[in-house]
Amino acid sequence: MTTTNTIPQFKSLVASESFVYLVPVEGKPVTFSGNELLTMQEVLTMIDNINKNGSTPLICSNEGLNLLYREWLSKNQTALDISGLEDHIKTDIENESDGLSRLIQRLAKTNNSPELNQSIVDFVSKTDMPVTVDGNILGYRRVVTTPSGIRDGHSRSVPNELHTSVSMCRELVDGNGKVSCSRGLHVGTAQYVGSYYGDILHLVMVHPEDIVSVPYTDRSKLRTSKYTILYQYTDAQLSGFIQSGSTYVAKTNEYFIGGKIPKLLGTVVISKKGIQIDDKAVPQKEASTHTSIKRTVVSKKSKTEPLNIKAIQASAGFSKLLALFEKENKYSEKKSRFVDLLLFKKKRKQSWEKLGANPNQIKELKGWEIDGK
Repeated sequence: MTTTNTIPQFKSLVASESFVYLVPVEGKPVTFSGNELLTMQEVLTMIDNINKNGSTPLICSNEGLNLLYREWLSKNQTALDISGLEDHIKTDIENESDGLSRLIQRLAKTNNSPELNQSIVDFVSKTDMPVTVDGNILGYRRVVTTPSGIRDGHSRSVPNELHTSVSMCRELVDGNGKVSCSRGLHVGTAQYVGSYYGDILHLVMVHPEDIVSVPYTDRSKLRTSKYTILYQYTDAQLSGFIQSGSTYVAKTNEYFIGGKIPKLLGTVVISKKGIQIDDKAVPQKEASTHTSIKRTVVSKKSKTEPLNIKAIQASAGFSKLLALFEKENKYSEKKSRFVDLLLFKKKRKQSWEKLGANPNQIKELKGWEIDGK
């Protein structure tokens, strides 16, 4: 784009208090950084222009941004193409979320190739993968129950217990996007996971810094060096997920999209030497959505020990009881199932939340507690 008297028109944008990304109708995208660059009203006005006319001029009262804008006109800066994220952008603005802008900011700070970062953006734009308020990506995995515990469905040797992180040395993950099936930790969309084998469905979180490749020929999955298991869906949710896709579990996912990340119970690290497991409590900062990939997942002082099976069994036992409770329609049967849940809760001396119930389930269970009194 050259400097002329013509006012440039933009076909999409992402904006937060400290970040503005604009995609022009002609030319290459541009990124601006600073403090309080646009007001909410200015953003909404431009979005309205795009909806009505297909494009909008830059509407901005901030002199600092206007100066950066004029400099860009003469330099024609480059950036990621996020034109496919328009629907996601509108949702972010309506929910007053900075998730997408934080995702793009974090990608810009990595040592990734431009091709990899663009493939990650394209992946999000073309799939049902939600982005959290912190810029992390949520996805799904199907795993299997074995005599030794919950394991991956491929090798059946990698533990995949609830509230643990699983990581692999980055050099062991295939970074070639031209290869569809290859080495790495796979996280997929509802389409990918729906056709995969496994009696358990997990919601997992992936940091954009940990993504190694997105297969060109199969945009329904990505390969990563690390994921964190946030939630284990009930049997009823798994059945609904297979039939209806991610919309069936959308309400449950909202809790985690909002940044509510549970504390980790342990870590699993895959290296050339094998699988190392640490079931000691992970510091809260390690469970934060802001975890840096530079942190060591397993401390050098930690010992290789088996997972805390009792804690895992408790969580799994609660999930099964909760699934039976949710399946019942008759009042008498549902009340009987609730009594089982209540006895389990009293025995474990834990809250509904700590046992693994989501906010909607907690509300219903507390209602039954009041009804019982």
